[in-house]
Amino acid sequence: MKLKLVQSEDVSTKQPHPRPGIYRHFKGNFYRLISVAKSSETLEDQVVYQALYGNYETWVRPLCMWNETVELDGRHVKRFEFIDIENFPVAPASTTAIPAGQFPIKIDKIALLQLKNKKILMARSRGVDAFYLPGGKREPNEDNLQALTRELKEELNIDITPNTAQLYGVYFSPAHRDGSKNADTWMRMTLYRANFTGTPTASSEIEEVKYLGYIDRDKTTTCGKIIFDELYQKGLLE
Repeated sequence: MKLKLVQSEDVSTKQPHPRPGIYRHFKGNFYRLISVAKSSETLEDQVVYQALYGNYETWVRPLCMWNETVELDGRHVKRFEFIDIENFPVAPASTTAIPAGQFPIKIDKIALLQLKNKKILMARSRGVDAFYLPGGKREPNEDNLQALTRELKEELNIDITPNTAQLYGVYFSPAHRDGSKNADTWMRMTLYRANFTGTPTASSEIEEVKYLGYIDRDKTTTCGKIIFDELYQKGLLE
């Protein structure tokens, strides 16, 4: 693999701010761009971003470097390429190898974000070691809200109040590895806030339901940790 820098702007040059979301580095790893901040020492714009692998560490990089173009094996490519995960197709569950140019999403989940006293409602299935945001996958011919309504009724015995569901965000991460999924299993979670009636109660395959605080972060799934971090940074979770 031959690599050389093609474009590097002067730090003083006004740089476009990339939008928050998921990016793929030209070497293949995925990252979540959190925000653009300023250095208190130089006033230089810095990108704050989180690795979606390993220990999920948070990093900073000068904005001018983030926006660079490099030459890779004779092609001009962006150092970081934005991935439109909201509209990316999901690979069939039976897929063992992702064709070139496709994105490795194998699980597409719809979930509820419910906050109470700066804690978040979480559920844990029988035989699973981690808590997750309640919800699940769509059945054939279901839309997102139909799937969310059905899953919450089955899992927590609660009913979504009509016309109250609001999209909160879309998240992307490796799936939680509980022995049934390998390292190539990635998921997209579409998260909604909504009012509901009833008291969340463990039902069906759910063994435990509780509100967790940020101190419980390590008890959650991979995607849960990303959401916990974001809510904590916004002051919505303690």
